[in-house]
Amino acid sequence: MTYMAKITNEIIQKHDEKKDLNVTGMIHEHFEEIQSLLDLVSAFKLSGILNLMKAVLSQKDDVMEIVISDLLNAENTRFIQNAMSIYMLLSHVDPELMNRIAQTAAESLMNADDFKKDPPLGLLRIGSLLKDPDLSAGIRVILSVISAITSSRKQQ
Repeated sequence: MTYMAKITNEIIQKHDEKKDLNVTGMIHEHFEEIQSLLDLVSAFKLSGILNLMKAVLSQKDDVMEIVISDLLNAENTRFIQNAMSIYMLLSHVDPELMNRIAQTAAESLMNADDFKKDPPLGLLRIGSLLKDPDLSAGIRVILSVISAITSSRKQQ
């Protein structure tokens, strides 16, 4: 080996050693993050998500073709538009109010069998119930929603 080749090899070897030390230092410095990343990859593997992701990525053209054809399907387009409309509706409602409505509705549904024990509602009973301001306001809201639905149907 010539003198120049020997010097070149030494320089390359020292440079590689510095790289190794630098990589080792970075591993020690970021050990917790690397461990968390490895734990995440392990969880993905155990749950099957890693295999699913690999399969989807290896067949991405076929997957995209299926997704696009499904998105262009008229039923799915309507679903997406309806979901966006529901999102817009719910984004205008106060979350606390929506939570109270959902809790009350759930309780009423759970106690539906108890309502069967009561006698049938007659006009006089309905009239007396309507004197309750909360019930009356609730019925006005429901009637307003029904009116909005029917008037929008007429406009079509």
